[in-house]
Amino acid sequence: MDSDKIDFEGIDHGNPFADRLIAANAVVDKIDREQDAFDSAATPGTFVTGGSGVSARRHRALDRQIEKTVTLAVRAVEARDDLSLLERMYLAWQDGRIDWQGRAIREHEPKVKKPTMTAEEALLVGCYPAGIVYGNRARDIGGDYQRCGFLSYGTLELGIEDGCPARLRPLIEAHASDLQARDGESYQVSVVGQTVLLGYMKKEIEAQKRMDSQLAAAQEDLLI
Repeated sequence: MDSDKIDFEGIDHGNPFADRLIAANAVVDKIDREQDAFDSAATPGTFVTGGSGVSARRHRALDRQIEKTVTLAVRAVEARDDLSLLERMYLAWQDGRIDWQGRAIREHEPKVKKPTMTAEEALLVGCYPAGIVYGNRARDIGGDYQRCGFLSYGTLELGIEDGCPARLRPLIEAHASDLQARDGESYQVSVVGQTVLLGYMKKEIEAQKRMDSQLAAAQEDLLI
């Protein structure tokens, strides 16, 4: 049997499926010849000659003939299925769709470039118990957004991280400046309405500084 899809005379022997395809095609041809020879030599059945007066010997011969007919038909179907599969694999390899083991070759999909965030979109402002944490949504570090700065509710002092992107720094400073201007006001820090007094530690810190200054001055007087 010659496949309608494959030119066996010009088959590409560099194809890893070529030899198996040729062998499968030869098997189909052989079965076809066996079927033709068997059909031409077959004894007519009782449906042709009539069933009356048929000897037991002939019945047995007809039964064997039917059994062989079924066997040849099954072999023919299996052989054609094998041939069809190898045809597809041969052509798929020729087209570069599978490798020599028959595994699909997936083309590398071009990476879709993520849209660049604006500075406003990248800036994360998070309210935490001790203060405002500023982050960078555009960069992930250890499964979390990059930390860029921190503003303490108590002191209203702003600290900027060394790795903070330059484009986020002005936004962070502007946001922090707005809160620093509200020194002494209540600021909501949670969705349930909890508030904190902005700059609540400043008076204590200033008092501690004055006390430290006075203590230092007293120590100097004792040394004179």
